[in-house]
Amino acid sequence: MLAPVTFCGAQPRAEPQPQQQIEAPQPKQTISQQTTIAEARRMAQQGKFDEAIGQLESLAAKQPAAKGLVHELGVVYYKKGDYLKAVASFKKALEENPSDSEAVQLIGLSYYLAGRPADAIGPLEKVQTWYPSANVDAAYILGVCYMQTKDYPNSRKAFAKMFAVPPDSAASYLFTARMMLRFDFDVVAEEYAKKAVELDPSLLNARMYLATAYAQQYIPGADSPDNNRMAEQAIEQYNKVLEANPSRDQRVNAAKGVAYLYLNMRKFDEAKKYYRMASAVDPNDPEPYYSVGVIDWTASYQPRMEARAKLGLKPEENLNPKDKEQKKVCIELKQKNTPAIQEGIESLNKAIQLRPDYDDAMAYTNLMYREKADVECDDLATRAEDLKTADHWVDQTLLTKKAKAEKQPGQQGITADQSK
Repeated sequence: MLAPVTFCGAQPRAEPQPQQQIEAPQPKQTISQQTTIAEARRMAQQGKFDEAIGQLESLAAKQPAAKGLVHELGVVYYKKGDYLKAVASFKKALEENPSDSEAVQLIGLSYYLAGRPADAIGPLEKVQTWYPSANVDAAYILGVCYMQTKDYPNSRKAFAKMFAVPPDSAASYLFTARMMLRFDFDVVAEEYAKKAVELDPSLLNARMYLATAYAQQYIPGADSPDNNRMAEQAIEQYNKVLEANPSRDQRVNAAKGVAYLYLNMRKFDEAKKYYRMASAVDPNDPEPYYSVGVIDWTASYQPRMEARAKLGLKPEENLNPKDKEQKKVCIELKQKNTPAIQEGIESLNKAIQLRPDYDDAMAYTNLMYREKADVECDDLATRAEDLKTADHWVDQTLLTKKAKAEKQPGQQGITADQSK
């Protein structure tokens, strides 16, 4: 942009010279194409996409024959996320320069990002033919596009090229199963993971993905033979991994996978067994301790609430030791629930020790102390102390959530006056 002309002060009028001739006014110098493109790129890098587009369109109007402008416009539209306008610009760029390989690739990526995978396949296939080895970005997106258009064999071939493995190998089926699970193609992932296991039974990752495919098709709480069979098949595959010679991570993940399924099937003892197995391998993982705490709270809470309902107690009422029937129920619950309450508190404390901002564990610690308080029938002072401790964990939960929210601008946090 030309700098405005400024006058620094009044100048004395010069005497005219006899030989001086008046020169014709010179035209203002136009801004070069390169300068405008450089400025537009700078604006795009700063996120000022509309300003960059305005600069380029203005230049195109003044210099319609300028080469490369439509390509630059396409790039800005692409960065802005206006993918179909990017496609239109890149198509014009190809009319101008048929060898513009970047335009071809960005057309494919733009169609994919615009939710039109079928249209993305053609350009991305062209990109693949230009490279003897895999172009990872293009191969990945091409594989996903094939998957989304249900062309699973070609999806497998694209992922095989991406990972540099033979297309009909166990590894190829394994990698494709992993990608399918990522995009929630669970049924097809199951088929491909089975094929990987069939081709190479020693491939433990294939069994892990097969187990995951079964597990993701299981619906917690839906007690039907077909649904339960999904969970049982997942557990079978996880156990086959555990029975082999798995790596540390495979052992932990398989144990946690079995535990999670048993938890949702409400087989709490089996779930705790496998969570403890995971903790034995990785004692610094807080999640199994948290899960054991949740199981212990569930095992304590449900029978207590059933007993309270039979007694007709209101939610805010504690079991009254002065009432004969309530005292009897309270003693029975204390004897039954105390082991789970103690284990639950210890497990949740361990989870918080390992992850000091574990607000979910804090919330359940509050609930567990309320379980403990309600069965303190003969010791009202301890009951009061337990309720005080429970309130402390409510406060800690809210403070921790608030601190996390403040670290993530734009997300709604916890207000200071929120009630417990």
